[in-house]
Amino acid sequence: MSHDLADLYFGRDDAEMDIAEGGLLRAGFLPTPAYEAARRARKHLIIGRKGSGKSAICRTLAAQDDPALVTLLVTPDALSAEEIRRFELRGVEPGMAKRMLWRYVLATQVAKHLVTHAKAAHKKTPAIGRLHTFLVDNGELDVSRPKLYETVKKLKTSLKLQAFGVGLEVGSPSEGTRTDHQLDVVERHIGLAAEELACPADHPRLLLLVDQIEDVWSEDGDADGLVIGLLKAARAVGARFPRVSCVVFLRSDIYDLLRFADKDKYHGDELRVGWSAERLRELVVARARASLGVEDGLWGGIFPAEVSGTPAWDYIVRHTLMRPRDVIHLCNLCRDTAENNGHEVITEADVDEAVRLYSQWKLEDLPNEYFANHPFLDALLAIFKDHGYLVTRTALDRRLAEVRGVLAARFPERAEALTTDNVLDILYDIGFLGVRRNDHVVYAVHHGGRVELSDDEFHVHPAFRPALRATRASITQIFEPGRLSGAVHRSLSNNSAGGGLRRGTADYQALVQLRGDVRRLLSAVDEVSLLPPEVHQEVSASLRSVGRHLDVLFSDPPSGDQLIEQVAYVRTFLNQLAGRLEAEGFAPEGAYFVYMIGDVAHPPQQQGYRGGSGSDPL
Repeated sequence: MSHDLADLYFGRDDAEMDIAEGGLLRAGFLPTPAYEAARRARKHLIIGRKGSGKSAICRTLAAQDDPALVTLLVTPDALSAEEIRRFELRGVEPGMAKRMLWRYVLATQVAKHLVTHAKAAHKKTPAIGRLHTFLVDNGELDVSRPKLYETVKKLKTSLKLQAFGVGLEVGSPSEGTRTDHQLDVVERHIGLAAEELACPADHPRLLLLVDQIEDVWSEDGDADGLVIGLLKAARAVGARFPRVSCVVFLRSDIYDLLRFADKDKYHGDELRVGWSAERLRELVVARARASLGVEDGLWGGIFPAEVSGTPAWDYIVRHTLMRPRDVIHLCNLCRDTAENNGHEVITEADVDEAVRLYSQWKLEDLPNEYFANHPFLDALLAIFKDHGYLVTRTALDRRLAEVRGVLAARFPERAEALTTDNVLDILYDIGFLGVRRNDHVVYAVHHGGRVELSDDEFHVHPAFRPALRATRASITQIFEPGRLSGAVHRSLSNNSAGGGLRRGTADYQALVQLRGDVRRLLSAVDEVSLLPPEVHQEVSASLRSVGRHLDVLFSDPPSGDQLIEQVAYVRTFLNQLAGRLEAEGFAPEGAYFVYMIGDVAHPPQQQGYRGGSGSDPL
């Protein structure tokens, strides 16, 4: 069945826009265990990286039409950021003041729900009447989303509690004590109203959803106190009010930075959002189905069946950080690239072009995502450009030694974090590097954990390789047979009279020596088992190319200086290969082989490897 490429759409990158008209969040939403855990309030803290689908869960729950559930969305407005970060009450420590702020915000949401629900399903009770008056007196009844800067002003002055028979307090010891007492009054009367309603089991329960905390967070103690205060206030809601739960959606980089005494008590409430390749595939198919109206024809139809010999879906997901936003972004980009190229379906070349552009965007996005935690990240990633994607601990240590002083001068407060071990921990944790273990490369997005001291081989994630020009495993430059072959053919055409080689001449002996040495290297390379397999494969391929072109030289050689130039080119290539293998930390495992390459790289009168003495093409 044919489909119009223009109709294919995977939705918007962010849930806030995707839930709106024209987005696909409603039609293409894929329920997950995290969604069910939040909906049923089995977990009260949903944690995940940026783009992992936290807000998609939150916005879908907020927009749901479930008769058994009422949801209210709480999102702090960015305009309030500075006010609430600096919010303090005399007489209590700043963290306690911010907890009071959230107690009030959540309590008023519960109060509004009870008043609305009582009007729809109950007779008016005295406690509900008092609650209604309190909300009107404090300007809360008609506010759909709380403006936190207005809440700050209310708590800094005094709440109007006349509806509960409480007048203005005079002579209170402090702002903090007064506010704590007023919140106790409000929460007590909300509880009384709920008791008077005595909702039966078939009445809907209330689920409060708190999202977009990153809009008012920054890396300082005040902002940490704001989030910690929210977590403590949210956790208390379920215990304080019947049939009410609160779920907080929080970015993992924010949560992991928080330090407070009883954080261990929250582990049972946590759920970290994670995705498998298969679940992401289901998400993509669901969104394609929502836009096209059919279920078949995506892979091998609109998308190619394979890209570079790999199934197209595997190729695409491998170049993402396994997050819904990444996959949606890249699939849309493949579609856009094909349209821009005038294609009716997405070709392999379109996917490759999209992956290269996507890689550049991801490389730019990563330092922005983790700027608060690691402001030096952008500069740090530069040391991976124009190198192989496979990096040893020794190689990283050498590169860091060259730039550590510059980074420490620019970021003196982070100088102690710029050790090799810390950098490896950071780069693994954010998904930039994976580590080889038991013949497999693992990334934090799949396996979590930490870098071990015994880990020595690391791989740049495929998502970043095209942008870094690190598409080959090792640090060796490519042996260019076309360049050498072209030079040979040009030499032959320029010396049509030929002349060939005569046995016993120095040129003949040099070519024979080099050809024999390379053949010995080819025999020895298969015995080298300790080099990483990707590096072993590339070195073997390069040596085979060298061997084939030495055979060309031997069977149909140029004469004079042209032959000397070609032999010198091969020796220079081998010298750089040996030097780079040693410099990047591969020599300890395959030392004898690296030294063999170095010895072959020098003419007989200069035997003895001098690693790295040749010019460095990179």
